[in-house]
Amino acid sequence: MNRFDRVASILIVLQSRRVTTAGELAQRFGVSLRTIYRDLGTLEQAGIPLCAEPGKGYSLVEGYHLPPVMFTPDEAATLLLAEKMVTRLSDVSSVAGFASVFDKIRAVLPAPTRDMVAHLDATVEVYPRPTNGLETPPCHLTPIRQALARHETLMLSYDAFYNHQPPQQREVEPIGLCYYSMHWHLIAWCQLRNDYRDFRLDRIVSLNNTNRPALLQRQMSLKDYFLSLTQKGELRPVRLTVTSRTAIAMESAAQYYGFIESVPEGDQVSMLFVTADEGWMARWLMMFLDGITHIDSQTVKDEMDRLMACRCF
Repeated sequence: MNRFDRVASILIVLQSRRVTTAGELAQRFGVSLRTIYRDLGTLEQAGIPLCAEPGKGYSLVEGYHLPPVMFTPDEAATLLLAEKMVTRLSDVSSVAGFASVFDKIRAVLPAPTRDMVAHLDATVEVYPRPTNGLETPPCHLTPIRQALARHETLMLSYDAFYNHQPPQQREVEPIGLCYYSMHWHLIAWCQLRNDYRDFRLDRIVSLNNTNRPALLQRQMSLKDYFLSLTQKGELRPVRLTVTSRTAIAMESAAQYYGFIESVPEGDQVSMLFVTADEGWMARWLMMFLDGITHIDSQTVKDEMDRLMACRCF
């Protein structure tokens, strides 16, 4: 991305969020903090009213709005791919909502771009992995999203498939939704267990919003939750340093391997993962050998050395 496109994209990000930090912008665009500060200065010199809040980040001055943004053909194609993913991996209400949004986008696309998207629509498909017939598609995403937005508790009937026990009633305080290992998961404080728990959505038999406020002082972020598992020994942290190009190549599959965060470091990127199986992760990392400059896990390094020696990857 050239500098002009990056500065324009930063302006769009600022318009779409209440506040964003320089670090978030640097991570999103794969550049240094110094570059972001220079780009923000360029926006100010162009007359864009920026507001900097110490300890919080940057935002546009209240009341300032940009004219409607047009989509490039590549952006429109990317949105189509997102629609395909949402259709296969979300519940009915989420699919309907995204379809409505995309219809509005199609309506303002130039005719050539609209025709390109229509052609691409017929040539791209997403097929979920085969199931054992017992799994059901997620149907609770919308009420969970609503509870998260309103900071309210949920009452759910959950079948853990443990020792043939019947489903249990749980009142939980949700802290986030995440998709990993081919399933949607609700991470929440469970009042029955008096601890944080991970609930697979396809195992939730029923779910209702209680309209009772959650106890916000108990809540942690999703990132902090997964990092806490490393302290309990359930997951182990693995930090890598890779080239910027390699970081981009790893993005599509990183979530399946416990990706937590990435931090730009000059022309390289530091990436943090948590994993319960270093051997599984080592096999994946063998695909990116030329772009990895440092691995802090000796277990992962030893396994990669073993795989290299026996050429079994």
